[in-house]
Amino acid sequence: MKKSDMTSLAEYLAQVRFTIRKSEHILEDVRLRIRETDRFLGDLGTSRAEVASMRFTPIQLAMVGEELRRRGFYPVEIC
Repeated sequence: MKKSDMTSLAEYLAQVRFTIRKSEHILEDVRLRIRETDRFLGDLGTSRAEVASMRFTPIQLAMVGEELRRRGFYPVEIC
């Protein structure tokens, strides 16, 4: 293998390793957010599964949108 090919390969592998490290950091951040969410919901006496199974009427969703606007947030668009 030529020296230039080895250099290109080394640079490519360095980029791959960088991408893997970055991805691992993102995954750890996601895991931390899930743990924090589970802890928060547990303190409220509920779980992610219970929240995911909740169904709201159009009127309830409109009320949430109005409350978010009142507090200065953008309303959530739920499909």
